[in-house]
Amino acid sequence: MFVVRQFLFACVLGAALLLPLSAAADSHPNVVLTVQLVPGEVSAGQPALAVAILRNVGGANLQNVVVSLHFPAGLTVGNAGTCTRVAGSSTDVDCSLGDIPGAASRRADVTALVSRDLGQVKSVKVQFALRVGSGRPKPILTGASARILASNDAAHHGSCLPVPHTISATLEHQVTELPSPPRIDPSLKVLCTPLSVAVSPPPSGGGYKTNMASVGLPKLVRPAIVKLTFANETLPDENMIDNVPAGRQPSLDNPNPLWIYYPDTGKKFVVPRCNAGNQFPQGWHSCILKVIATDTGNGPNDDFDQGYITLLVQGAGFGDPRYLG
Repeated sequence: MFVVRQFLFACVLGAALLLPLSAAADSHPNVVLTVQLVPGEVSAGQPALAVAILRNVGGANLQNVVVSLHFPAGLTVGNAGTCTRVAGSSTDVDCSLGDIPGAASRRADVTALVSRDLGQVKSVKVQFALRVGSGRPKPILTGASARILASNDAAHHGSCLPVPHTISATLEHQVTELPSPPRIDPSLKVLCTPLSVAVSPPPSGGGYKTNMASVGLPKLVRPAIVKLTFANETLPDENMIDNVPAGRQPSLDNPNPLWIYYPDTGKKFVVPRCNAGNQFPQGWHSCILKVIATDTGNGPNDDFDQGYITLLVQGAGFGDPRYLG
């Protein structure tokens, strides 16, 4: 089972508030404030990215808009970007967004380094405080959380680096890998590329032969290669294997293809092959580049049902599709 988690900085992973900023506004919001901490799973000792997006949905000009960030114990400010570190503090920054006219938006992002040793902490929450107007008016508070992974957690890995590098996760000889991932799309104008990979036990009662693999991607400069390595008797898509020698037949132990599954509707569809030139089929954001069986010798267990699948995946913030094998 393969899960792709997509990060879209405007609407996924975090909290969004619709806020009236004055009594005259009544119930009609002036501002939408969206906050995030990505990736949603970050390894101890790695950087994470805190993002605040403020959108003025009213007609009036918003003056002197400031969003302040407070990082909890175990996180320290890395790159403050256009924000300003609070004097004497390693955990607080002020992000001055200036005046924001109607229908306009502003964004601030700050990287933070997660300590290598957070004890038994399973998650952390960054506090965001919004102030609008002169002086230092009473803030409107919200927050965003992320799960912190132990530095020795081989089954999960997450970070946000300016120049991303290969990351992988392993559980019971099954591997999820992002080899040499590309950078985040520059149009998002953020400080680093949040990425995560994981291998987790499968849901109970599903009859799955594989563990659950996941990869978290933002929109990238180009599609990413995702490599899924499967142990013996678990390779999906045996009917699609390219390298079965003439006269040999693949094992029928696991003949199912790789499916994309939509939990909201219960529908599933076979993930297609990529088109010529490594192009996505119309309407798809992922496709199969190749399926390679590695147990192709003459031994009794060489039955073409272990190996790897490589996928082409474009992070586009289109939701959380699931892939089943």
